[in-house]
Amino acid sequence: MLKLTLTSHVNEIFSNDSVFLKNWLTEWIHANIQNSSFGMPDDVKAALGEKFASSLENTEFPELFLSVVRILAREKAGIESLLNNDLCEKILNFAGLPPKNGVVNDETRNYDNRNDKF
Repeated sequence: MLKLTLTSHVNEIFSNDSVFLKNWLTEWIHANIQNSSFGMPDDVKAALGEKFASSLENTEFPELFLSVVRILAREKAGIESLLNNDLCEKILNFAGLPPKNGVVNDETRNYDNRNDKF
C-alpha cells in the first residue's frame, strides 16, 4: 500500500517494526521520486507529519523521513498540514539551523539580531 489516502494507513505503517518502515519508506521514495502530486488529503498529511516528528530523532534512518518530506513538499497545496511546528524544528536542527541561530520560535521570539541580544 504505497498510496496514503486514510490516516489509518499512516497508523498501520508506523505500527510495524523498523525494518518494515524502512522498506516502506524506501519503496515510497522510489515510487514517487518523479511525482509532484500525491492526492493525499490534508488529514493524512497532518498524521504523517505528526508521525515523522515523533520518529525523526529516534530512528536509524532519518534521511528517509527527510526525503519523503522533500518529495511531498513539491505539492504546494496542503503543505502546511504536513509541516507542523515540531517537524519544522526538527528539520531545521538536522539542517544545522537550531533556534539559537536566529530561527524564530517561542524561545527566540524576542531575539534582536541587530544588537545580538534578547
